[in-house]
This record gives sequence, C-alpha cells and structure tokens, in this order.
Amino acid sequence: MKLELESVPICPVCQGKNFGVEVKCVDELVSKAHFSIVECANCGLRLTSPRPSRNTIGQFYKSDQYVSHSDSKRGFIHWIYHIVRSIALRQKLSYIRHFSNGARLLDFGAGSGGFVSFMTDNGYDCVGVEPDADARSVASLKYNIELQDPSILDDTRGLQAFDVVTMWHVLEHTHDPLDLLARLRAIINNDGLLVVAVPNYKSKDAQTYKSNWAAYDVPRHLFHFSTDSLTKAATLSGFSIDKIIPMRFDAYYVSMLSEKNIGGNILKGIINGFLSNANARFGNSEYSSLIYILRPLKPYKAT
Repeated sequence: MKLELESVPICPVCQGKNFGVEVKCVDELVSKAHFSIVECANCGLRLTSPRPSRNTIGQFYKSDQYVSHSDSKRGFIHWIYHIVRSIALRQKLSYIRHFSNGARLLDFGAGSGGFVSFMTDNGYDCVGVEPDADARSVASLKYNIELQDPSILDDTRGLQAFDVVTMWHVLEHTHDPLDLLARLRAIINNDGLLVVAVPNYKSKDAQTYKSNWAAYDVPRHLFHFSTDSLTKAATLSGFSIDKIIPMRFDAYYVSMLSEKNIGGNILKGIINGFLSNANARFGNSEYSSLIYILRPLKPYKAT
C-alpha cells in the first residue's frame, strides 16, 4: 500500500499551532503502518498527523474486519459486537424519544444501515448518509434501503430540516469536524438536536492500553476527543451540550479488541472494561465512549 500523507499544521478547534507527540500507533486492521497522534497544547484535541488525504483514506477501510461497513459476524469479538449492537439500538431509540418529539431523522455515517433500518421500523422518517460505496451496497442488499452520498449536504436549500441528526462514532473519522458540524447545523430545526458519540481518550481503558488502545484506530480515526475539546468544537459550531451519556458497553468491546491486537487474553479485556467503567462511575466520569446530546445555541442563519 502506497502511503500519501498530509500533515495538520493548525488545530481545527482552537487554531493552535503547538503540538506534542503523545502516542505512536500501528494500523492493526489494514496496512500495519505506523501513525503518530499529536495533542494540541491549547485545547487538548488529539489529531492523527500526518494522515491520509480525503482522496486516499478510503483504502484504509477495505477490510472484512471493519464490521460497521462489512456487517461481518466472523469471530468471537464480532459476534459480541452484533449482540451488543442489538441492545444498543434499543438504547439509542430510548434516548432519542426522551430528548425529541420529532420523527424526521438523518443518520450521518450510517455504515451498513442497521440504525437507519431500525429507526425506520420504529416510525421515523429517516435519511442515511454514508461516504463508503461498499457500505451503501451492503445496506441496499441487507436492508433494502438506499443510503445517500454526503454530497447531498453540498446544497441544503431544498433539503427539509431534520428534528434529529445522529453521528454514532463518525465525527472522529472526518477531515474537518467543525465544518461538518456547521453543515449539519444548517439542516437541524432550531428546536432539534444533534447526537454525537465519540471515544474518550481520557478513559481508564485508554490509559491502560496506551498506544495499543483499539479506539485510536489509526488512521481511520483522524481526531481523538476529550470532553473539553468536543465541547469547544460544539460551541464553535453553534451548539450547546444538553446531556452527556456514557456508552458502557464500549469499554468491554474496545478492551477486548485491544487485547486481540496485542495477542493478549480476551478475559483480561473484559476485566479491564469492567475496571474502566468502575473508575468512571465512582471516580472521574471518563467513560470509554460518550454520547453528547447537542442543542442549537441560536437560530441558524444561512450565509
């Protein structure tokens, strides 16, 4: 695989230019190449830099092991992933019903379409957006739904506003997260909500596995958020945080995957997942992944 990488000279959240190398990680999924993660000294946002460009990032998703795109159930960890996903779908439905009365929903980064299909079956008027053509094909074959290319957001003048927009572990994959957040703000009703789920590099499992933490997932994950940096990004994009909800299953899944990557013991991963959740619950609230319920700060004015 030929690596064509680009550096990120300026932090997209705070415009800072002072970075320190925090961790060096290996792409365990596709290329086995090494990538550096740097941290902005000002806001704490971590970035994969150098990173693949928009034109070359797609090759790093071409793996049957990437379950959100392939829908593969081969292997114990992927089997567990699909069991947990069925439980998580019901939890997500519950959260959305609690925070919104609206029924028009857009899921950005829909993967193979499981969430869009589930929400449609539960009465929502859904649009799914997915940049990967192979994932869109899986959605068509498995769920008989047509996911859209992100280009539908290029001109939103004819796009009806949404009550809810969701991004489940998607923002960290984007090359310009603030631009995407602002574009999504343009299609959300003023009393609507944006739901963003991202990994949290300040969690106990991240501290345990360090450079081997599976949720760094370089180079597919281009950004690595803490609560502080996600809050700042949301505010700059026209949102306020209504609620932060832990994703407790993620600590187990990520820890098991981390153990797999280092040739360790899956049982040890389960134990470390439990310890991470316990540390968050009784200590610092730094869960492995967090769901942010965002509300528009003010009425959006098109420019």
